[in-house]
Amino acid sequence: MTDHREPPFFAFIAWGDQSIEIGMLADLKIPEDTGLLLEMNSNTQARFPFRNPSSWYINAGTPEEPNISRSLQLFTTKSYLNLSAQGIKMGFGAEVEKREQFGPAKIHVKAYAKLGGQVSFERFQLGGYLELGGIADVDVWIIGVTIELNARLSAEAPQPYLLEAELRLRACARIIFKKVCRDFTIPLRWERNNTINRTPIAPLPHAGSSQPDRTQELVKGIHMLTNESFDLNFLGLNLNSEPNIANITEVLPLDTYIDIKTVKGLIPNKNGISDKIGGHTGGAAGYTDLIPPQRVVAGKEIRQVKHKYSIEDIKIKAWNGSSWIDYHPFEALVEAGTERSEVEGLKIGYWQRSGEQYNIIRLLATTPFSFTEAGVPGSFVPEQYGITPSELFCESTPKDFVSSNVLNKALGTIYHPPTQYLAHEINGAYFTLEGEYYLTIDENPDGSQTLIKNEDYFEVTNAANAFGFDRSLSFDQDNSLVIILPEPSVKTRLKLGTETQGVTITYYTSTGIQNYKTVYTQIGQEYKTVGELAAEVNFETTTSSLISKIVIEPGDPQPPSLFKVNLVESPGANVATSFKTHLQEVCWLSLEDFEYNLTIPGQDAVNGEQTAMQAGNTKTVKPIWRPNTHYYVCFSLKDEVDNGANSGTFEYYYGFKTAGPVGHFHNAAGVTYGNEYDAQGSLVNRASDGTLTNPDQYPLTSLRQYIDYNRSYPQADGNLLQAKPLFYGNQQCKINVYFSNPLAYHMLSGWPIYGTFNALNGALHIAIKDPVSNVIIPYPLPVNYDETVPEVEPGNDTWQNDDDPRIPLDVETINQMIGHVQNNNEAIKCQLVLGEPIKPASKTYAVTLTNLKSQKLYTAILYNTFFEANADPASVEVHRFVFQTSRYPDFKAQVESFNLIEKDEGGNEIGRRQAVFDLPLSLSSVESLEAVNTAYALINGDTIAGGDDLAIQYPHLFDRALVGVLGVPPMEAPETTEFNLIKDMSSGDVVAILIRNPEPFNIPKITLEQISDTIEVMLDAQTIDGNYKVLHSKDYSQALIMHSSKKITATSLNFRFRYKTWDGSAYVADDQDNLRTIYVNNIQIN
Repeated sequence: MTDHREPPFFAFIAWGDQSIEIGMLADLKIPEDTGLLLEMNSNTQARFPFRNPSSWYINAGTPEEPNISRSLQLFTTKSYLNLSAQGIKMGFGAEVEKREQFGPAKIHVKAYAKLGGQVSFERFQLGGYLELGGIADVDVWIIGVTIELNARLSAEAPQPYLLEAELRLRACARIIFKKVCRDFTIPLRWERNNTINRTPIAPLPHAGSSQPDRTQELVKGIHMLTNESFDLNFLGLNLNSEPNIANITEVLPLDTYIDIKTVKGLIPNKNGISDKIGGHTGGAAGYTDLIPPQRVVAGKEIRQVKHKYSIEDIKIKAWNGSSWIDYHPFEALVEAGTERSEVEGLKIGYWQRSGEQYNIIRLLATTPFSFTEAGVPGSFVPEQYGITPSELFCESTPKDFVSSNVLNKALGTIYHPPTQYLAHEINGAYFTLEGEYYLTIDENPDGSQTLIKNEDYFEVTNAANAFGFDRSLSFDQDNSLVIILPEPSVKTRLKLGTETQGVTITYYTSTGIQNYKTVYTQIGQEYKTVGELAAEVNFETTTSSLISKIVIEPGDPQPPSLFKVNLVESPGANVATSFKTHLQEVCWLSLEDFEYNLTIPGQDAVNGEQTAMQAGNTKTVKPIWRPNTHYYVCFSLKDEVDNGANSGTFEYYYGFKTAGPVGHFHNAAGVTYGNEYDAQGSLVNRASDGTLTNPDQYPLTSLRQYIDYNRSYPQADGNLLQAKPLFYGNQQCKINVYFSNPLAYHMLSGWPIYGTFNALNGALHIAIKDPVSNVIIPYPLPVNYDETVPEVEPGNDTWQNDDDPRIPLDVETINQMIGHVQNNNEAIKCQLVLGEPIKPASKTYAVTLTNLKSQKLYTAILYNTFFEANADPASVEVHRFVFQTSRYPDFKAQVESFNLIEKDEGGNEIGRRQAVFDLPLSLSSVESLEAVNTAYALINGDTIAGGDDLAIQYPHLFDRALVGVLGVPPMEAPETTEFNLIKDMSSGDVVAILIRNPEPFNIPKITLEQISDTIEVMLDAQTIDGNYKVLHSKDYSQALIMHSSKKITATSLNFRFRYKTWDGSAYVADDQDNLRTIYVNNIQIN
């Protein structure tokens, strides 16, 4: 605990918006100052991204930066282990090196061993290698001998199944300045199977594919409200003819999405797919597999197979009784003519976006976020998945060139052509030399000697250049620099300069591997003078001949410029220096990034997506499937292997059928929804006629899940607590049923003729049941009413536009983005006008009741009638709720009930008086005066007046002011509207007025903000007296009124009462309706 030094290790875990990252690092020396016994440096990192979960990795070291340990400053080991969704890669190496000098003799001995392997998961391929080697170098005075031996054994299986070995011996002898080297290489190769597996991979695994069958798991029906899943019939792959409807047995609810998922990302914009499926607004990622993932290792190209996945087509067909016909969900909803022409071409589904990968299509969806509908607000944040307003509304930024330079390398770093591998990896690309390495001495005519030395290395220098780089990779004029790109590329850029007259740049493509060596074919060559190299050198090729290697060959020296220096070792000999060529940077655009850019839609296409999404949500109510119909969905997926060397198309067929709408569905033939089985597998909850015996336990059997209870009136759940009774007068009792999802309208309506499909009849109607007499009263009363439930009475009920529908979470997500952009110009990278937030088309059901009795409890019963042409109507109950009628026929009667009328025995009016009563209180003390001030503060909106203790005891402001502050005692329930004058017993001053009624004046679900203008003190019929403030009780049956002077001195007051009803978007009052806006004058106060 007393050691305050930094520990030799650290660890971290970071949970961010886009990923979870974990890291551990150890840097240990023993002893701590010198590390003579042991030095160790290890690094482990892991990343688990949210946007693209399949790109996770765990790396304990990497091939470029392995974990290193060194013992006794003699033995060095390097290792790495990489785990990812693509496979496993591992390697281990050890080496020992010793340098000694004994007088004039110098000895250098080095030996190494390397072992590595790689496993590819996608299509199983196993590879491994073993390398052994060493070098012995002995120098005695002017004589030197070097012997180097390297052996390599590698294997790969199962396709191809290869075993390769190579033994290389290099021997060099040096006498004074003359050095002679000889190389001997013995290759061995055994091919059991040289076939490269280019078999196409199915993006959706099926029976007989390389992966377990997932055809049933990945294509499902998902209910739009409950998120329950339903199976579809998988009808087969690559069928020779259209499906037989006898094979379609699965029955889906009408309001069911069809989710199509693949295990691979797909190119989303081929063959006009974007005309059918919406949501493609950005570049696509994850639609390729590279097996193995790395094409170039240590400069050597290995066999790699590329799989590129796409969706080629998708279609929906319906059975019309004799043949399959094309089916468009939107067009089938609406009548032929103008209405249908407005929805032609709308998207039949949307890609579901949670990142850059396109691998989920949802048919019938109208946004790319419909998968969020089953969540809770805030559970999905698009920005955490990289989906920003710019990504959704603007053209995506294309991927740029990847670059390699030596800006992070130390000056003077020297790279010799490697012998254990082909090339040096420098910041992504691989570099080596191509040329002759020699050392000779020429005799000059004057007898002197010139040492001509080829510099067989390239190094990091600070050579001046036209591009302002402070580091360059420099090489000798007699060498050629070889650049091997890590990925086949379509475009390259070079920044370089030369001290020669120019350079020749040759571009090569890889055409395969023969005799375990990469075969390169020239695809381009250009010569650039020293002046032309002041500009960047760009080269572009086609996707059929990609750039894999670049060779830069310096030209002739700049004449004449020869520098001579004397050699210490041999007086009289001079050294001829060479001219350098300097590479600052190489950049490349790989084929993968090039193809990614091709998937980016232009701004016009992105704008079109937004227009289509707006139309799909507003032109008509959200689509559902047509009842009593067989369907099949066919989609075609493709795997293009090695850029066209092979390909496979997989055409999947799925079928399902529909029954009747809600109320009819669960009891239809073939429906298994709601089935329960005992331990022996026997069905236990279906009656002999097939009907479900416990439908109330399942949400899709009625309208319970579809009704918006917050907006429906009266309370559609039958809750009478704090509910306002309905007026029973003629045309005053109105029932409005609102729905949580607009699609309910289609479930409760008819279907028009569509192509060769006949019209389907459907309607929602209501009946009222008297619980006492059990008589069911249809409303409005049909002609020849006979107390029976009507089947359908067209025109007796109405569907009205819902101008303020509940916004689903997916649409709300998009609207929030639109609002953010409109309020923050800098939030988006492009200039466009997004328009107003999306308001989905929606309908509400309304009916007006007549001839009800006062103060009675009724039951409203909703029936859904559905039948095909020439069939008997079938009407089933889908919902019921109770409501209570008022003691008043209308609002006017409720307010004006303050007129107390006296009648004689014959029922004749003999007098009337106002229901105005005194409520005396002792309010003269100092404490009481303070109470009056506090009460006014509360009425005037000061929610903290009176302190926290009072607020805890009386949470509602009305109770706090009336009981907690003024101390009004409990009162008998009122029988009419009454005005209670709260008076100070000592002074007789009226401090406040308490208005009461036995029923709420307005619907209690209205907010306090909306209720504030429903009871007001008036100077005249049009002018509000602003000196008075009003505070309503929780159920809106009472109101407390005070004057700003805390004293009411007027002889009489005028009041205005308003009754607010929902107009589709807000609670409003109609001041022109004398039954809903009541002006009361001359209420006697003093």
